[in-house]
Amino acid sequence: MWPHFVNIIISITFTLMVSILLIKKNMFPRLVSTFMGLFIIGQVIGYGLDVKFLKVNVPHGATGSSISLASIVIPLALAFIIDYVSRLFKRIKN
Repeated sequence: MWPHFVNIIISITFTLMVSILLIKKNMFPRLVSTFMGLFIIGQVIGYGLDVKFLKVNVPHGATGSSISLASIVIPLALAFIIDYVSRLFKRIKN
């Protein structure tokens, strides 16, 4: 079994690589960019302040670790909300 920090690095790298791939394919580039920023901020808060549900990879002692879906769903939902609000303000402004 790998050390826990390797699982963390792999999980974060995989999420960011999928995001970069979506941006390069021009699929929701503004939304995915917002998600990437919020995801990184969430991970810094999660690991810096030890907020378990924000950590992408949660250790379970000797039994291994698990992926926290909340660490991905929360930034994704916030990115959709931010995108919706920005489009709404842009529509109101015009």
